[in-house]
Amino acid sequence: MKEIELVAIRPGKREQVWINELVYADASLVISMFDFSGLERDFVVNGNTVIERRCTAWCSDLIGKTYEIMGVFNAHKKLNGYYININRPIVRDGNRVIVYDLFLDIWVFPDMRFVILDEDEFKDARAKGLLTAEDVHIALDTLKMLTAMIESGGFKDVVSGLEEKIATHRKI
Repeated sequence: MKEIELVAIRPGKREQVWINELVYADASLVISMFDFSGLERDFVVNGNTVIERRCTAWCSDLIGKTYEIMGVFNAHKKLNGYYININRPIVRDGNRVIVYDLFLDIWVFPDMRFVILDEDEFKDARAKGLLTAEDVHIALDTLKMLTAMIESGGFKDVVSGLEEKIATHRKI
């Protein structure tokens, strides 16, 4: 099994490092698989448990883009939805993918309904000076672009393309 190191940096917190199974990589995209075995508690969105300790996910890191997409599956391998992290542009350094989290996230249900997450954390980070003016600009512009993409149906096309790559290289 090939592996990739995913480094997540969140302002004001320590760096986290995960070793994921590498599924696919080229100059602009890295797709990896992981499970949520280290999750402290289930993650609930609008009363729905969407991420639990028995979940598996694929993670697509779009090099140079300001977001990453994770497809989350339950213990029965049924799609629970998509988690989108909003970040500074993603960097690949050899066998490492570096993601600098800008606090805002989006959960997208399989039917393409979505919920913007962590707006309170984003507001707090701004108030504490943890984000630069450029970070704030990137986060808000990316959020606007992603919500428009989801609402227009374009997001479904993006994840379909990612899922085709995964199906070609690995079964979930």
